Order: sequence, then structure tokens, then C-alpha cells
Amino acid sequence: MNEDLTIDVFDEKNIYDVYQRVVGVLTQYIEIETTVLQAVSYCFYEILDNVLIHSGKELGTVITHYCSTV
Repeated sequence: MNEDLTIDVFDEKNIYDVYQRVVGVLTQYIEIETTVLQAVSYCFYEILDNVLIHSGKELGTVITHYCSTV
């Protein structure tokens, strides 16, 4: 069994780095067509950005978990 768990706290300064780490987990374990990856990546960044803009908080948290039984 292969498992990968990452917990990141992000703010305005490191949001892009956290975004890149999460997308990196996707591409490390899953073969994704480029156009699909671009669309998912865009949506994910928007979610992170919206957390900071609309929550009224200075920090957000992202938990990435990948588990494969293959």
C-alpha cells in the first residue's frame, strides 16, 4: 500500500508554493492529461485564494492524502 499525507498552512506569501506541492502530489501518482491537469489546477488555486479572500482569516490549511492499494 502506498500512502502520502501532506499538511500545509498557507498565507498570501506562500500560497503559490503550497499550490505547487499539491499539484505535484497529483502528478506524482496519477497520470493526468495536460488539459485536465490545467483545469483542475486552476480550480484548486481559486479555492485556496478564495479561502484567504472570503474567510476573513490570514491562514488556510490544505491536507493532501493519496492512498493506493495497487
